[in-house]
Amino acid sequence: PGESLGFSLSGGVGCEPPYREDNDFVYITRTNPGGVADREGTLQGGDKIVSVNDDSFLEITHSGAVTVLKASKEKVTIVVEREVLVTATAPAPVPLDPVTIEVTPASPPAVSEALESIAAVVAEAEEEAEEEG
Repeated sequence: PGESLGFSLSGGVGCEPPYREDNDFVYITRTNPGGVADREGTLQGGDKIVSVNDDSFLEITHSGAVTVLKASKEKVTIVVEREVLVTATAPAPVPLDPVTIEVTPASPPAVSEALESIAAVVAEAEEEAEEEG
């Protein structure tokens, strides 16, 4: 079997207390140093999980989210949204391209190369936010 995805989750429908007061979404709280997600480099604490392998995470319980993630085998496609500061007072969610993570003992460099466009989208959004601020 491959290793875990290497990140921690919080939130979900019915989670008490909720991870964020304003919603019931599932969030990545942190990536584990040296884990698959950390080595891949795209996912970050605070990312809202929108879907995993085409399964929506927008109305899922915490335990349901864990079950879906643990059932994932060799490849996992994770769609996340990340908030970037648009103005000094209001962050705006920025949808990112899907993140595909290989769940194997050593995540190949090709995964990071395939996801460079995500980093570019985030960098562009952050630059635009700085220009507006």
